[in-house]
Amino acid sequence: MIIIYEGQGEITQTVFDPVPADYEDFLTANGTPYVTYEGRIGTDIYTDFYVADGELTSRPAFDVPAEVVLQQGETFETEVPPETTVRLEDGEIVTLDGVLEIEGETRGTFEFPIECFPYKSMTIQVTVQ
Repeated sequence: MIIIYEGQGEITQTVFDPVPADYEDFLTANGTPYVTYEGRIGTDIYTDFYVADGELTSRPAFDVPAEVVLQQGETFETEVPPETTVRLEDGEIVTLDGVLEIEGETRGTFEFPIECFPYKSMTIQVTVQ
């Protein structure tokens, strides 16, 4: 299998065996980054893996809880990688300092998708009581 990726290692395309004999030469001539992989992958290669240092590598998980319960007025704070994107109902924010802070202002249950390549995207569910 040939795995084609972009600059940060994000996988963009896979070519399964049998690979045409001159395909690697074509990729090399065009400056397309790729790696070859022998074996079977039992999960979604696009969401579970990336290419680091020329090797297929498992994407790390965020070290944050998937569910948070706050009392109204409380604040939840946790470390995330710098430049983590947090999706909101009306837009998004990017954490520049590596700290994610969620304030429990309004009662209810809210979902906040977060992403920062190469980490696996996830959603934090926050319930404010």
